[in-house]
Amino acid sequence: MAVSEKLVDRLNDLLMLDHDAVDAYQQCIDTIASPLCRARLQQFQSDHRRHVVDLDDCIRRLEGVPKNRRDVKGFFIKGMTAVQAALGDELALKAMQINEKLTNAQYQDALDDLSLPDDVRVVVAKNREDERRHLEWLNLAIGQRLWEQEAPGVQP
Repeated sequence: MAVSEKLVDRLNDLLMLDHDAVDAYQQCIDTIASPLCRARLQQFQSDHRRHVVDLDDCIRRLEGVPKNRRDVKGFFIKGMTAVQAALGDELALKAMQINEKLTNAQYQDALDDLSLPDDVRVVVAKNREDERRHLEWLNLAIGQRLWEQEAPGVQP
């Protein structure tokens, strides 16, 4: 199958972004005190791990070579997230909110590309919906300060 290098590059950009997101979520999960927020972040991290697998599969089906690594942005994302996460739950969630805004924009840009094959579009659209849901929850959690509303011993 002859596929454009540009398409494979775009999918690899998303793949590396999802690798970065997995790492950033781990930074928050490792430091966040709120059990409710930690559980939700673990769910979102699992979504990003699935995105990595699905994008890797798409790239291979297109006869491309998946770039299963972080890129330069990932280094800065992980560092910023680690610093903010160490300063408490609110800043940890705000760091993830910034990361999810970036991820949402990248996925939307990919969806706006009319050259995506139908099977790839389905994967990208599903991942984009996950990203929308992640950002929506982070906005809600920050707006309602969910980490302050937990009673001791209450499970998420």
